Amino acid sequence: MASTLHPIIGLNHYQAYKERWRSALASILVIDDDPMVRRVLWDILSHAGHTVSTAENGEEGVAMFENGEYDVVFTDLGMSGMSGYQ
Repeated sequence: MASTLHPIIGLNHYQAYKERWRSALASILVIDDDPMVRRVLWDILSHAGHTVSTAENGEEGVAMFENGEYDVVFTDLGMSGMSGYQ
């Protein structure tokens, strides 16, 4: 019968590590006026297990940021209207 122990840290520590990693996933806000960029970032980040919200311009992004709790924000610095620098 095959062992379910992790070869280095053992089962209990390995399960704890997996649970800790799962809870360490981020809430991410992506702000970009290019729908393809938003979609690609959403696909990559959400498939990695993160919670991803998107905004199509700076004004919408600021409103979402002020009303939500995000660990990370990806923003386009060269958007028309309100840029990512603002």
